[in-house]
Amino acid sequence: MRPDYTDIRALTDQEPLWFTIGGVPRYAPFHPSMLGVYDRSAVLVNVACQSCDAEMLIGDGAAALTLHRLAKGEVEEITIERFASRWTCGDPPRHNCPGSGETMSAVELEIIEAWERVDFDWKRRVDLEGAFRDE
Repeated sequence: MRPDYTDIRALTDQEPLWFTIGGVPRYAPFHPSMLGVYDRSAVLVNVACQSCDAEMLIGDGAAALTLHRLAKGEVEEITIERFASRWTCGDPPRHNCPGSGETMSAVELEIIEAWERVDFDWKRRVDLEGAFRDE
């Protein structure tokens, strides 16, 4: 279950435009530069609560040195393609769900934006955007 940020949300009557993967509400339009300074890949994903069906946008990034450990101890760099195709949310942000949805994994619906940092510039990867596919 994500932390409760009612103290931040109480400062305004506006609903957040999106949340970080950690559940922090954000009120400015999404841009990958608002995530980790070492991130090389970023996504903005539409997810839904399993209990109340509330939809929300989640922004998340991966650093260039984020590695995926393989079964035999080998490692490989996470590319934007791998990051986007395997992205999962886990618990959704706290959203006053009347059921137990805040303790359940969210349902990943669609990648709204995908970004890759090349040198110092963020480039949009529209080819990676769209509905999640069942594998």
